[in-house]
Amino acid sequence: MSKSTAHRVAANVRAELTRNDIRQPQVTAALSLSQSAVSRRLRGQVDFTITELSVVAKLIGIEARDLIPDGAR
Repeated sequence: MSKSTAHRVAANVRAELTRNDIRQPQVTAALSLSQSAVSRRLRGQVDFTITELSVVAKLIGIEARDLIPDGAR
């Protein structure tokens, strides 16, 4: 995933988490990752894996594809 795509995915994830009042500790628990690992993903410094996006999407109640920008699908 390109750096700009990773940042756009991260921005989409952050927006949906905020919209659905889901906090980072919930994401950390759902992904079984450390707080710092989740933080790096949410800032776009590290790519989310497809599995991670699927878990986050399920937590939010949407499809994983909804988190991926149109141009990157």
